[in-house]
Amino acid sequence: MSTPRPTRRATAGSGRRTPGSQQPGGPRAGRGRGESARGTARVPSAARPARQRRTSASIASALPRRGGRLTGRSAILAVVVCLLVLTLAYPTQKYLSQRSQIAQLEQAQATQQQRISGLAKQKAQWNDPNYVKAQARQRLQYVEPGDSTFVVVGGDRSTAASGGPAGTAAGAGPWYGKLAGSLAGADRPAGR
Repeated sequence: MSTPRPTRRATAGSGRRTPGSQQPGGPRAGRGRGESARGTARVPSAARPARQRRTSASIASALPRRGGRLTGRSAILAVVVCLLVLTLAYPTQKYLSQRSQIAQLEQAQATQQQRISGLAKQKAQWNDPNYVKAQARQRLQYVEPGDSTFVVVGGDRSTAASGGPAGTAAGAGPWYGKLAGSLAGADRPAGR
């Protein structure tokens, strides 16, 4: 809807001027309050007819709505944000994978340090001559000169069943021996 232009208001002493002439007192001297630079006066809102007055509601309804429109600035901003995300995605993924790899390596290093400390203790034990003699007696059945050795052959069945030193514990042996024993036991009748 187009609005008509306000009419010119005539001021005292203003008439038609020629292109080179000026009013006395300078180019702005003849203008009173409410006059524009072209010599037209502004008409106050109350002096205009009601249909010519624009209210803020009518101005807002005349302007296009911006709620659903994609403006140029928002499109550029969206492209910049997408570029930033795509630019930072790969380095961030690499950083996170390297951090997890570092954590795994630190855990493996801590495990190796524990193993090293255990082996260092074992080495210190083997440097002790008394420990070496005890291990030789236990594992290799060595004896000191002058000691007498007794070997029990076919020991008592009660000692063997209890898992004592005279016999082997029940169930000890290779897996195929256990399997053969269980198959033989399954073939026997229950009453025997």
